This record gives sequence, structure tokens and C-alpha cells, in this order.
Amino acid sequence: MPNLGYFITASLNIPVWDWGVRRSKVRQAEFKHEEAAVELSAAQRTLIRNLRGSYNESQTARQQVDLLRRAST
Repeated sequence: MPNLGYFITASLNIPVWDWGVRRSKVRQAEFKHEEAAVELSAAQRTLIRNLRGSYNESQTARQQVDLLRRAST
């Protein structure tokens, strides 16, 4: 009987280590989220400051109008 030879094939699936890529992406997303929150807060403070300035200007203008009305009577 001739020797035909035998061979065995086996495969082993081992998860490949991603060298922290997933963690890095999560941290980048967290940093972007935090940066967006800081920018939103800054925009809100600017809006409130501008609104208060406009309100104060309108109050001053109203006081001037009242003063002029009283002076003209």
C-alpha cells in the first residue's frame, strides 16, 4: 500500500488586540462632547450678557423718555 501522506488543518481564531484604538476613540468622543458643552456654555453666557446689555440700554432710553416727558409738561 503506497503511503499517500496525511495532513491536518486547524484554525484558531484569536481576537486581535486593537492597541487601545477603541478606548482612544471613546476618549476622543468624550473630549469632543466636553468641548461642545464648554462652547455651548460660552455661547449662553455671551447671549445672556448681550441680552442684559440690551435690556439696560432700553431701560436707560425709557428713563430718558420719561424724563423728557416730565420736563416738557
